[in-house]
Amino acid sequence: MSLITEKLQGTYLDRNTVSNVELAGFKIHSHKNIYLDIVKALVGKPAA
Repeated sequence: MSLITEKLQGTYLDRNTVSNVELAGFKIHSHKNIYLDIVKALVGKPAA
């Protein structure tokens, strides 16, 4: 799927969102898949 969306829209659907947010310096308190494994709701705050 990512090959198609990358060419058409420049987006990557297979990225690891939770890991990327943690690598950016945030502490995730909870996460929930809203729609399949594509749309996520994350609750967190900047890591101390």
